[in-house]
Amino acid sequence: RTGFIKPGKKTFYPWGQHAIKFLHRKPYAEPHPLKQLENKHGMRLIIIPDGNIKGVKEEFNKLAVLEIVPGPEIGTVRIRGVEANMYLAMNEKGELFGNKDNSDSSTVFI
Repeated sequence: RTGFIKPGKKTFYPWGQHAIKFLHRKPYAEPHPLKQLENKHGMRLIIIPDGNIKGVKEEFNKLAVLEIVPGPEIGTVRIRGVEANMYLAMNEKGELFGNKDNSDSSTVFI
């Protein structure tokens, strides 16, 4: 094993290698980073105060500001909508929703 890259097929990502990119915002006094999640089509994830999750094209939407909070285990995170004060959660079907309870396991992402 030399550590050199061997010629061969490239790994194919069906969603694109840059499907989600983090947009840096101006610095805040918060200890956790504030980000916007954007897909490769330019849609930004927002958490609406009623618990719905949507994507918007607006570049600066206050509902799109998300806080990345460390999860209960190493390598896990919780994503909190700053304006809505709700955590991003996923049910068994893979559907996203907003949840006020940060101790719920559906709010933990790897």
